[in-house]
Amino acid sequence: MRRALKTLDTVEVVVLVAVLVFLVTCTFAGVVLRYVFNSPFTWMEEVQLASMVWLAFLGGSLAFRSHGHVAVEIVIDSLPTAAQRTARIAIGVIVYAILLYLFLRCMDFLQLFAMTGRGTPVLDMPYTIVYGIAPVAVVLMIISYTATEFWPALSEVFGRRNEKKEAGA
Repeated sequence: MRRALKTLDTVEVVVLVAVLVFLVTCTFAGVVLRYVFNSPFTWMEEVQLASMVWLAFLGGSLAFRSHGHVAVEIVIDSLPTAAQRTARIAIGVIVYAILLYLFLRCMDFLQLFAMTGRGTPVLDMPYTIVYGIAPVAVVLMIISYTATEFWPALSEVFGRRNEKKEAGA
């Protein structure tokens, strides 16, 4: 499992870096063309938008694995140990519910774009390509959250119960 997560991490970082380099290069070229040659690319904004969407969604997935999302731990840390474990499981259920909801809405959104065949105004790039990363990233977020937060929280809760049973036996 760790090897698969490490591979997933590497692939995500490589894709994120490639998209970021592409975005910076396009933006730099756009600035030079606009202000030096007075001849801007009209399609630049669409490419930048797509790049930013991909960066945001893939970055969110990577942030789950690297614990990069904002968390307010002061409330949880102030609880007794048993309540902390219960709260972490409850938080996990809430996170899964939100991610499932986001996944379903992303799929509805993509189906609407696929049915209408909408594309960007200048390049006519299908919006399914621009936003197609969203449900993929949500699935990656679920995998990342499960591996880094939820399973450890479950094993802490159930591992301690098993330790108590074994100690009493």
